[in-house]
Amino acid sequence: MKRLTPACGPLALMIALTACAPAPPPVTAPEPTLAREIRSTPKPAAGVCWARLTEPRAERWFRTPCPKEMTQDLIATLQRALKVRGAYHGPVSGVMDTRTSAAVRAWQTPRGLNSAILSWRAAQELGLLPWPRNLEPT
Repeated sequence: MKRLTPACGPLALMIALTACAPAPPPVTAPEPTLAREIRSTPKPAAGVCWARLTEPRAERWFRTPCPKEMTQDLIATLQRALKVRGAYHGPVSGVMDTRTSAAVRAWQTPRGLNSAILSWRAAQELGLLPWPRNLEPT
C-alpha cells in the first residue's frame, strides 16, 4: 500500500534550490547487486522460485532457492559458510532460525539486497549453488 504525503512546500523548495545548485557529478555504474531489477511479477518457470522485496519507491524481485532445495544439509552448509565469514555466530543446526535469517540479511545487505531470504546469487557467492558455465565469476 502506498502512502501519499503532501509535498508541495518541500518540493517547491527543492526545485528552487536545484536551480541554483552546481551540475551533479557524472553518474557511474551502480555496484552489482544480488537482486535483479524486475518491475513486474516474473513469469513462472518450473524449478525457479522468486521473492519480492518491497522498498519505499520500488519493488524488486530476486531468485531464491526453492523450498525443496533448502534442505537441512544446505542450511547447515549455509550456516558454516556464514560462520567462516563472521556473519553467523550460532550453532550449525541445519535449521533456518532467526539467527540464520539475521546472518543472511547481514551478508546480503552490503551487497545491495536487504532481505533475510537467501538469494540465488548469494548462495552462489557462498559456494552453496553452482554457477552456470557461461556465467562463472571472474
